[in-house]
Amino acid sequence: MSIKYRIVFKYLPHASCYAASMKIVCLAWGSLVWCPRDLKLAGTWQPDGPELPIEFARTSDGGEGRLTLVVTPGAAGVTTLWSFLDYPTGKSARAALRQREGCRLRDVGIWPVAGASRWFCADVIGEWAESQGFDHVIWTALPPKFDHQDGVPPPSAQAAIEYLASRDPKVRQDADEYVSTRAKAGSHTIPCGV
Repeated sequence: MSIKYRIVFKYLPHASCYAASMKIVCLAWGSLVWCPRDLKLAGTWQPDGPELPIEFARTSDGGEGRLTLVVTPGAAGVTTLWSFLDYPTGKSARAALRQREGCRLRDVGIWPVAGASRWFCADVIGEWAESQGFDHVIWTALPPKFDHQDGVPPPSAQAAIEYLASRDPKVRQDADEYVSTRAKAGSHTIPCGV
């Protein structure tokens, strides 16, 4: 060991413990923005995430009846939001997002991943992450779902409108609020409530 390193360890006895923090970020485009719940954000949502095809294409599993925003093949590109997360590893951040979303772990994307990714747009996300110098990126990777069929988006905008119109009044009101106010606002300051 050289003199230079001996001096560092003599005056900074815990220097070997000071590893650079992992740059772990989460992408968002829907309710996660204004209602992160227990997800530990380490900053505010930034408006310059990767452009992904996002659409109101998934009926909510929680019985609320909303159509939620998901990555959807063929949808128009939307610039996503991102925030740093306060987790020590990509694995722990992914588990936390799975908990927040109430979904299976396979429905939370992570970059990088060994081998070929099964998540749609993972290549776009990876290119963006590399350009930003991030170590890990996680995102909700739930597929479209309509008429109880995973992977199937509403066949048309009219079908989505008819679906929402068929819900009971409270569900319609909540769905209308989600679609017209919250999702368009893209603001993390809108309180959780529904």
